[in-house]
Amino acid sequence: MKRHPWVWAKRFLLALVVLIILGSIGLAIYVKPEASIGWAPPVHVSLRERVETMIDQRAFEIKLTEDEINGYASEWMLTEGFQKPEIKRWNLQGLQIESQDEVLHLRVAAKPWLGLDVGVNLDMKQEFEASSGIIKLIPMKLYVKDIELPLGWFDLKTIEVNPADYMSEWVKVKSVQFGDHYWNIRLGLRL
Repeated sequence: MKRHPWVWAKRFLLALVVLIILGSIGLAIYVKPEASIGWAPPVHVSLRERVETMIDQRAFEIKLTEDEINGYASEWMLTEGFQKPEIKRWNLQGLQIESQDEVLHLRVAAKPWLGLDVGVNLDMKQEFEASSGIIKLIPMKLYVKDIELPLGWFDLKTIEVNPADYMSEWVKVKSVQFGDHYWNIRLGLRL
């Protein structure tokens, strides 16, 4: 008895569908964050209050610890960050920041497509422009687990943070030193 020639084509298509499904499940398991990443608790003292305390004590530096940086970043994300369409589309579920000298390492949890949990690591270069008083965070590397992905795929832009927006109008930022697990911000008065 002779078999119909489409039998092999049907088997091939069925095998291809099964491979695609298994590959999708494997990819979903691979990109899932290793540990749960949520939002850091908010910092109970605002930067403006910290500056006022600093001036009362006649100190001209504020040292922000990594926990405080995480708290301020989470607070910003939950209030202003999700207003931005480029952030909203990734459906971020959590953020953890680690400062290492000139590099800011971000661990991000997102659900960008159909509830797929993705853990992404992003390294950003930290710079301070003394002339404008702006902190720049420049994307350097993006990777999922050990796989580095091209930055061009995600249209990542430099983030500019103006600390003056969070301080009194008569206070200016003179310098920012990025260290291991802290930012040391030196302030001056605008006369």
